[in-house]
Amino acid sequence: MLTRRALIAAPACAMIGGPMDERVGVMAPQDPKDTVVVAKKIDDIVSFDPAESYMTSGNEICGNCYRRLVVPHNADMSKIVGDLASWSVSVDRMTITFDLRRDAYFDSGRPVTAEDAAFSLQRAVILDERPSFIIRQFGFAKHNVHQLIRAIDDYTMTLTLPPLLATNLWYFVRPSFVLECLSASIGSVVEKSTVLANQRNNDLGNGWLKTHTAGAGSLKLTSWSASNHVVMEANPHYRANPYYRGTSDIRRVIIRHVPEPSMQLRLLRQGDVDIARDVGLEQIKAVHDDPAYYRVQAPQWSSMWISLNRSMPELNDNRIVKAIRWAIDYDDIAKNSTAGTWRVFHDSDAHPLINDNYEPLQFHKDTARARGLMAEAGLGNGITVTMDHCSSAPFADVAQVVQQNLAEIGIRVKLLAGAADQVVTKQREGQHQLAMLTQDHNHFYAADRMRMCCVQMDSIILLQKNTTVLVRQDVNGIIIGPLDDYTQYNRITKA
Repeated sequence: MLTRRALIAAPACAMIGGPMDERVGVMAPQDPKDTVVVAKKIDDIVSFDPAESYMTSGNEICGNCYRRLVVPHNADMSKIVGDLASWSVSVDRMTITFDLRRDAYFDSGRPVTAEDAAFSLQRAVILDERPSFIIRQFGFAKHNVHQLIRAIDDYTMTLTLPPLLATNLWYFVRPSFVLECLSASIGSVVEKSTVLANQRNNDLGNGWLKTHTAGAGSLKLTSWSASNHVVMEANPHYRANPYYRGTSDIRRVIIRHVPEPSMQLRLLRQGDVDIARDVGLEQIKAVHDDPAYYRVQAPQWSSMWISLNRSMPELNDNRIVKAIRWAIDYDDIAKNSTAGTWRVFHDSDAHPLINDNYEPLQFHKDTARARGLMAEAGLGNGITVTMDHCSSAPFADVAQVVQQNLAEIGIRVKLLAGAADQVVTKQREGQHQLAMLTQDHNHFYAADRMRMCCVQMDSIILLQKNTTVLVRQDVNGIIIGPLDDYTQYNRITKA
């Protein structure tokens, strides 16, 4: 395992994607106050390309290394404000014109232009990776995106909404929804020239951006080793937006992969890290009266959920899915397995849907009802399934409770523990039966997205995240956002 000393001493030019050699003889920074070390579980990273990144840790890195045309106001997340641009809406509400600021620069030193912004949204649609639905839902596609999203001059970009079916016209009534979606990680602006210089086989730089960044955020990625560490350094050309982003004297942020909360606390107490990001109730209690540390708490639009592979015949029956929903003891899990860190998702957390044809979301443990649904589906003798899950806390404990709950209605679950990125990849490729994952919802219409997950038959939301972070007293300014890509390191200071 890389030590704090080795990470701080490692050169900025260390090879991205490979381990940094602890024997490198490089002087540490003269003032360690310019470096923050964070302990966090980061084995869910599969890509740093904002057009592809879809999981918690990757989105957080993108949120610090890239900027977007618009973002939620830092003090009032219900309001969208300009980050890289201001905007105006046409009279017919079909075209949004963005006027880009003139003082934003990529980490290369080149200015951010309308061509970069248009290219970024175009490539997101063309690549058609998992998060692309956030933009494609408005009707953008490979055949029309170059005509509908265009740079008019160096600092003016237009986005024109394509005609949609009448059932979707409610989008047009609220251009603010389009802006909310552009505030998602997929709306990040990449540097066109750098990305195209690194493309291979017409991939629009996707292969390169999986392990590099080309953004205008306050930080830039300088080193990454899977399930080991991430190192970001300050973008010397960064100019802050007073509405959203600040600046600090921190020049380097090191995130160490530490999957176990107990080890995160141990490293914090030893002085090897400044911030512990994934602590549970035991760790919180352990330092409750210790003046050397303080807590930062924030509710987040992240959910713990179970993905069901509907290609499995038994799971393609809606009655079985409903049986699973009614079999799980959500309150018990929240109280005994994830106390203080995850809570039950409630109906009041979500906005009303346009279509109200859905079942109540207040699922609770009702074993008799679940058994009745199993019998109704002709599976009274039960079924056998596997469930992939992350091996670290609290997911292993939650998986065992789910296993016990489902056994009570005849569903025999074989648990398959693995690293988060392995579970994610298996689920994405459809090689799972059940898979328990975490999901960082992508924009501030996330409440509806969560409600939809409660309604659609391939997803079961278990809990919603309550993040608690332990911080050394001499470290201040970390912002834990309601979505992970709004968690910011650029206001941190060290005494």
